[in-house]
Amino acid sequence: MRVKAISTSDVCTVISVQPAKCPVYDQHRNVEFLGQFQTVTKQGAITVQKTNYPGGYFFVVVVVQPTDKDCLGKAVHLVPIQNMTSQFVLHSDKNRSKEITITVETILPLSEYWKPIVTTVAVLLSFYVITGFIILVQSKRKKAQDSENLEEQVRILGEEENRNSIPFAQNQTAGSSKYGTAGDVSGNSEMRSHPLSQIPEHEADLDEDDIDMLEDVNEEKEIYRTKTAICVGDLARKKPKTLDRKYKLYYWNILTIAVFYALPAVQLVMTYQAVLNMSGNEDMCYYNFLCAMPLGQISAFNNVFSNIGYVMLGILYLMIVWKKHHIHKQAMTSDSEKAKTCGIPKHFGMFYALGIALVMEGVLSASYHVCPNSSNYQFDTAFMYIIAGLGMLMLYQQRHPDVNANAYAAFATFAAVIFVAFLGVVFVSIYFYIAFAVLHVITCLAVSTQIYYMGTWKLDLGMFKRALIIIRTELCKCAKPVYIDRMIVLTVANAINWSMLGGSDVGFMEVVSGSASEWMTAGVCMD
Repeated sequence: MRVKAISTSDVCTVISVQPAKCPVYDQHRNVEFLGQFQTVTKQGAITVQKTNYPGGYFFVVVVVQPTDKDCLGKAVHLVPIQNMTSQFVLHSDKNRSKEITITVETILPLSEYWKPIVTTVAVLLSFYVITGFIILVQSKRKKAQDSENLEEQVRILGEEENRNSIPFAQNQTAGSSKYGTAGDVSGNSEMRSHPLSQIPEHEADLDEDDIDMLEDVNEEKEIYRTKTAICVGDLARKKPKTLDRKYKLYYWNILTIAVFYALPAVQLVMTYQAVLNMSGNEDMCYYNFLCAMPLGQISAFNNVFSNIGYVMLGILYLMIVWKKHHIHKQAMTSDSEKAKTCGIPKHFGMFYALGIALVMEGVLSASYHVCPNSSNYQFDTAFMYIIAGLGMLMLYQQRHPDVNANAYAAFATFAAVIFVAFLGVVFVSIYFYIAFAVLHVITCLAVSTQIYYMGTWKLDLGMFKRALIIIRTELCKCAKPVYIDRMIVLTVANAINWSMLGGSDVGFMEVVSGSASEWMTAGVCMD
């Protein structure tokens, strides 16, 4: 069952649920000694489990605190009694009171938990069924298409064989008309003595020595990077095996990060949950107490279970990627010219990394919801940054297969972003916001320059000097850029980034108050 407290006053109050026995702790200095308790202003709720109260009886204790510091999270200035004037004593609010309504209601029993659990899992499994059905239909369609192509090839080969056999029949007919002559014998014997393999080829065939193989095209990347119209095939210059090894580093790195990040996170939140159960202090965790559904030692099992969608859909995503990878390897093994030369070069390492990140987001978000508070908020958001970063890298890689970020540098960048977000939560101030805004603008400009010049612009300490020289000498050319399409896309992207950076200033005062969720919202908008 659940004990609910509702009031129209925001005076700080402690609600406590204690076993029905003496003594009853009903003073502000000892109300926290027994049972479950939490601070309440206008609304609160405590979930009571029968296992904690074997007799089925309990007391509900309401204590008005002398100050609001426990509810506000900050100290309230107290005036010593010897420094109080008589006027202050007369007009001070010595008698703090509060009207509060206490209701006790039943919640979903443990025996009924299976219904929402089975319904949720069934809905998620339906995606597996739909995906399997689509794969089965595509597989049958591919087999039918391969069978038709095979029949077509057999028919074409048969026609070619018939076509090639006609001249020999004509020669034999022509030779038979000279029956009984001397020329017939010599002609037939000459024709029989030369097999088809010794027939000379056409004189117009090219010699391989006359073909320029252009072996330096893989090295001279400046030639195609500066073209005004670039196709994906122009950018795919590196060997597929070399790129494949680089992209494999993504999912190996993220697996290592996931293990070393998740294990201490799970251990920490389970320790929090154990301390909460032993002490009864429900202010340790920021649950939605009106909706919390306990199970065993977990105070809000429904919040933890709600992250199963991340895990199951992440596993489904990995299965789809594996299926695509398997089909691609089969096509490459069969020496399919279409698989090797057509379309965007396929590398699946980053796709696997994204699927693993999605699964780990579910695991760490569930860990956060075991005992959500400001100290472990990063558990819920860390892999969100990684998913967003991998998504951007993947989109860029689809159009620029050779210009791929190093896996170590990419994850180091993600770590820096997470660290900046951590600083924003712990050390929130206007100075930090200004520094972050300047860093964000400089980063946008540097990345835009790198994308615009396709890697030919070096990002080092001398880039600012080179930028000033170009602005001073070639400012007139800005009205007509060489790469118009890239300039338009980058201008729009920077405009959106900077507008969000400025727009986040509207809610910045709320962010300064220390709310991690508000900072996360502002950070996502900036990104």
